[in-house]
Amino acid sequence: MLLRAVRVTVDVECRAPGAYRALFHKLKFLRLLYTLRPRREGGYRIEIDGPFSLFESVTKYGLQLALALPAIRACDAFGLEAEVRWGKERTPLTFRIDGRRPTPAEPDAPVPRLADEVARLVDDLHGIETPWKVSPSTDIVTPPDVGQCVPDLVFQHQESGECVYLEVLGFWSRDAVWRRVELVERGIEQRIVFAVSKHLRVSEAVLGEELPGALYVYKRVMSARAILDRIEVVASRPLGAG
Repeated sequence: MLLRAVRVTVDVECRAPGAYRALFHKLKFLRLLYTLRPRREGGYRIEIDGPFSLFESVTKYGLQLALALPAIRACDAFGLEAEVRWGKERTPLTFRIDGRRPTPAEPDAPVPRLADEVARLVDDLHGIETPWKVSPSTDIVTPPDVGQCVPDLVFQHQESGECVYLEVLGFWSRDAVWRRVELVERGIEQRIVFAVSKHLRVSEAVLGEELPGALYVYKRVMSARAILDRIEVVASRPLGAG
Protein backbone atom coordinates (compact mmCIF):
# COMPACT_ATOMS: atom_id res chain seq x y z
CA MET A 1 0.00 0.00 0.00
CA LEU A 2 2.77 2.43 0.91
CA LEU A 3 4.40 1.92 -2.49
CA ARG A 4 1.33 3.61 -4.00
CA ALA A 5 0.97 6.41 -1.47
CA VAL A 6 0.67 10.09 -2.34
CA ARG A 7 0.96 11.24 1.25
CA VAL A 8 1.39 9.47 4.59
CA THR A 9 0.43 11.01 7.94
CA VAL A 10 1.77 9.35 11.08
CA ASP A 11 1.04 10.22 14.72
CA VAL A 12 3.65 8.76 17.08
CA GLU A 13 4.15 8.64 20.83
CA CYS A 14 7.33 7.55 22.60
CA ARG A 15 8.03 7.71 26.33
CA ALA A 16 11.78 7.87 25.75
CA PRO A 17 13.38 10.83 23.91
CA GLY A 18 15.94 8.42 22.46
CA ALA A 19 13.17 6.55 20.65
CA TYR A 20 12.08 9.77 18.91
CA ARG A 21 15.66 10.49 17.86
CA ALA A 22 16.03 6.98 16.47
CA LEU A 23 12.83 7.35 14.43
CA PHE A 24 13.70 10.79 13.04
CA HIS A 25 17.19 9.69 12.08
CA LYS A 26 15.83 6.57 10.41
CA LEU A 27 13.60 8.80 8.25
CA LYS A 28 16.64 10.96 7.46
CA PHE A 29 18.77 7.90 6.65
CA LEU A 30 16.10 6.70 4.22
CA ARG A 31 16.06 10.18 2.63
CA LEU A 32 12.30 10.55 3.03
CA LEU A 33 10.65 13.93 2.55
CA TYR A 34 8.71 14.82 5.66
CA THR A 35 7.54 17.61 7.92
CA LEU A 36 7.31 17.34 11.68
CA ARG A 37 4.94 18.99 14.14
CA PRO A 38 4.40 18.47 17.88
CA ARG A 39 0.90 17.35 18.89
CA ARG A 40 -1.00 19.09 21.70
CA GLU A 41 -1.88 15.73 23.23
CA GLY A 42 1.77 14.66 23.14
CA GLY A 43 4.08 13.10 20.61
CA TYR A 44 4.55 14.22 17.01
CA ARG A 45 2.68 14.25 13.72
CA ILE A 46 4.87 13.33 10.75
CA GLU A 47 3.65 14.10 7.23
CA ILE A 48 5.65 12.15 4.65
CA ASP A 49 5.53 12.70 0.89
CA GLY A 50 4.58 9.44 -0.83
CA PRO A 51 6.18 8.01 -3.99
CA PHE A 52 3.16 8.96 -6.11
CA SER A 53 3.79 12.63 -5.27
CA LEU A 54 7.05 12.49 -7.25
CA PHE A 55 7.59 12.79 -11.00
CA GLU A 56 10.41 10.26 -11.11
CA SER A 57 12.32 7.72 -8.98
CA VAL A 58 8.92 6.54 -7.75
CA THR A 59 9.89 2.89 -7.21
CA LYS A 60 13.12 3.63 -5.36
CA TYR A 61 11.48 6.20 -3.10
CA GLY A 62 8.53 3.86 -2.47
CA LEU A 63 10.90 1.18 -1.22
CA GLN A 64 12.52 3.70 1.12
CA LEU A 65 9.10 4.59 2.50
CA ALA A 66 8.20 0.94 3.05
CA LEU A 67 11.48 0.43 4.96
CA ALA A 68 10.38 3.12 7.44
CA LEU A 69 7.41 1.10 8.66
CA PRO A 70 9.35 -1.07 11.18
CA ALA A 71 10.78 2.09 12.79
CA ILE A 72 7.29 3.58 13.07
CA ARG A 73 5.93 0.39 14.60
CA ALA A 74 8.74 0.47 17.17
CA CYS A 75 7.16 3.56 18.79
CA ASP A 76 5.12 3.09 21.96
CA ALA A 77 1.98 4.05 19.99
CA PHE A 78 1.36 5.04 16.39
CA GLY A 79 -1.42 5.77 13.94
CA LEU A 80 -0.71 5.80 10.20
CA GLU A 81 -2.99 7.06 7.44
CA ALA A 82 -1.95 6.86 3.79
CA GLU A 83 -3.61 8.47 0.79
CA VAL A 84 -3.02 5.96 -2.00
CA ARG A 85 -3.73 5.58 -5.71
CA TRP A 86 -4.77 1.98 -6.39
CA GLY A 87 -4.82 -0.11 -9.56
CA LYS A 88 -4.45 0.87 -13.19
CA GLU A 89 -7.07 3.60 -12.76
CA ARG A 90 -5.21 4.97 -9.72
CA THR A 91 -8.41 5.05 -7.69
CA PRO A 92 -7.99 7.27 -4.58
CA LEU A 93 -8.23 5.19 -1.38
CA THR A 94 -7.27 5.66 2.25
CA PHE A 95 -5.25 3.04 4.15
CA ARG A 96 -5.09 3.13 7.96
CA ILE A 97 -3.14 1.15 10.51
CA ASP A 98 -2.36 1.75 14.17
CA GLY A 99 -0.65 -0.09 16.96
CA ARG A 100 0.76 0.02 20.47
CA ARG A 101 3.77 -1.71 21.97
CA PRO A 102 3.07 -3.94 24.98
CA THR A 103 6.24 -2.56 26.61
CA PRO A 104 7.79 0.93 26.22
CA ALA A 105 10.48 1.50 23.64
CA GLU A 106 14.06 1.36 24.85
CA PRO A 107 15.16 4.68 26.40
CA ASP A 108 18.49 4.51 24.60
CA ALA A 109 17.25 3.34 21.20
CA PRO A 110 20.16 3.09 18.73
CA VAL A 111 20.49 5.96 16.28
CA PRO A 112 20.84 4.74 12.67
CA ARG A 113 24.04 5.51 10.83
CA LEU A 114 24.33 8.54 8.58
CA ALA A 115 23.28 8.31 4.94
CA ASP A 116 26.24 7.41 2.72
CA GLU A 117 26.65 10.85 1.14
CA VAL A 118 26.50 12.55 4.55
CA ALA A 119 29.04 10.12 6.01
CA ARG A 120 31.40 10.84 3.07
CA LEU A 121 31.00 14.56 3.68
CA VAL A 122 31.91 14.13 7.36
CA ASP A 123 35.04 12.18 6.40
CA ASP A 124 36.05 14.96 3.98
CA LEU A 125 35.44 17.63 6.62
CA HIS A 126 37.65 15.82 9.11
CA GLY A 127 40.48 16.13 6.60
CA ILE A 128 40.29 19.94 6.57
CA GLU A 129 41.77 22.21 9.22
CA THR A 130 38.86 24.35 10.40
CA PRO A 131 37.61 25.98 13.61
CA TRP A 132 34.27 24.21 13.08
CA LYS A 133 33.65 20.88 14.80
CA VAL A 134 31.13 18.74 12.91
CA SER A 135 28.96 16.01 14.43
CA PRO A 136 25.62 14.29 13.75
CA SER A 137 22.72 16.44 14.91
CA THR A 138 20.03 15.25 17.31
CA ASP A 139 18.36 18.67 17.52
CA ILE A 140 15.06 19.79 16.02
CA VAL A 141 14.84 23.13 14.20
CA THR A 142 11.66 24.86 15.31
CA PRO A 143 10.47 27.87 13.29
CA PRO A 144 7.10 29.32 14.37
CA ASP A 145 3.91 27.97 12.74
CA VAL A 146 5.65 26.15 9.87
CA GLY A 147 6.56 22.75 11.28
CA GLN A 148 9.93 21.39 12.28
CA CYS A 149 12.88 19.67 10.64
CA VAL A 150 15.72 17.49 11.85
CA PRO A 151 19.12 18.52 10.41
CA ASP A 152 21.74 15.93 9.53
CA LEU A 153 24.79 17.68 10.99
CA VAL A 154 25.66 20.46 13.41
CA PHE A 155 28.77 22.64 13.04
CA GLN A 156 29.99 24.21 16.29
CA HIS A 157 32.69 26.90 16.32
CA GLN A 158 35.36 25.80 18.78
CA GLU A 159 36.04 29.34 20.03
CA SER A 160 32.69 31.13 19.98
CA GLY A 161 30.45 28.08 20.50
CA GLU A 162 28.24 29.30 17.63
CA CYS A 163 26.22 26.54 15.95
CA VAL A 164 25.11 26.19 12.33
CA TYR A 165 23.09 23.22 11.09
CA LEU A 166 23.17 21.36 7.78
CA GLU A 167 20.29 19.44 6.23
CA VAL A 168 20.90 17.44 3.06
CA LEU A 169 17.75 17.41 0.91
CA GLY A 170 19.23 15.53 -2.03
CA PHE A 171 17.31 15.18 -5.28
CA TRP A 172 13.78 13.92 -4.50
CA SER A 173 11.51 16.95 -4.59
CA ARG A 174 11.55 20.68 -5.36
CA ASP A 175 8.55 21.11 -3.05
CA ALA A 176 10.68 20.04 -0.10
CA VAL A 177 13.16 22.81 -0.93
CA TRP A 178 10.43 25.45 -1.05
CA ARG A 179 9.12 24.27 2.32
CA ARG A 180 12.58 24.82 3.77
CA VAL A 181 12.77 28.27 2.15
CA GLU A 182 9.48 29.13 3.84
CA LEU A 183 10.86 27.78 7.11
CA VAL A 184 13.71 30.32 6.99
CA GLU A 185 11.58 33.22 5.78
CA ARG A 186 9.07 32.75 8.59
CA GLY A 187 11.71 33.51 11.22
CA ILE A 188 13.88 30.53 11.98
CA GLU A 189 15.42 30.29 15.44
CA GLN A 190 18.64 28.61 14.28
CA ARG A 191 21.16 29.17 11.51
CA ILE A 192 21.05 26.48 8.85
CA VAL A 193 22.35 25.49 5.40
CA PHE A 194 20.35 23.24 3.06
CA ALA A 195 22.26 21.10 0.53
CA VAL A 196 20.23 20.55 -2.64
CA SER A 197 21.03 18.62 -5.81
CA LYS A 198 21.37 20.67 -9.02
CA HIS A 199 18.91 18.14 -10.46
CA LEU A 200 16.06 20.04 -8.73
CA ARG A 201 16.79 23.26 -10.64
CA VAL A 202 16.66 25.61 -7.66
CA SER A 203 18.84 28.72 -7.41
CA GLU A 204 20.87 29.53 -4.33
CA ALA A 205 19.61 33.10 -4.70
CA VAL A 206 16.08 32.21 -3.53
CA LEU A 207 17.19 32.84 0.05
CA GLY A 208 18.14 36.46 0.66
CA GLU A 209 21.52 37.44 2.06
CA GLU A 210 19.90 38.94 5.16
CA LEU A 211 18.39 35.61 6.28
CA PRO A 212 20.00 33.10 8.70
CA GLY A 213 19.74 30.30 6.14
CA ALA A 214 21.32 29.45 2.80
CA LEU A 215 21.09 26.93 -0.02
CA TYR A 216 24.08 25.02 -1.29
CA VAL A 217 23.43 23.56 -4.75
CA TYR A 218 25.77 20.74 -5.77
CA LYS A 219 26.15 18.62 -8.90
CA ARG A 220 26.98 15.05 -7.88
CA VAL A 221 29.04 15.11 -4.72
CA MET A 222 28.97 17.70 -1.94
CA SER A 223 32.15 19.72 -1.53
CA ALA A 224 33.36 19.94 2.08
CA ARG A 225 35.08 23.28 1.43
CA ALA A 226 31.99 24.74 -0.24
CA ILE A 227 29.90 23.64 2.74
CA LEU A 228 32.33 25.31 5.14
CA ASP A 229 32.21 28.53 3.10
CA ARG A 230 28.44 28.66 3.47
CA ILE A 231 28.62 27.78 7.15
CA GLU A 232 30.92 30.79 7.67
CA VAL A 233 28.57 33.07 5.73
CA VAL A 234 25.44 31.97 7.57
CA ALA A 235 27.21 32.21 10.94
CA SER A 236 27.74 35.92 10.33
CA ARG A 237 24.05 36.62 9.77
CA PRO A 238 21.66 37.77 12.54
CA LEU A 239 18.79 35.60 13.72
CA GLY A 240 15.21 36.77 13.50
CA ALA A 241 15.73 38.55 10.18
CA GLY A 242 12.60 36.93 8.75
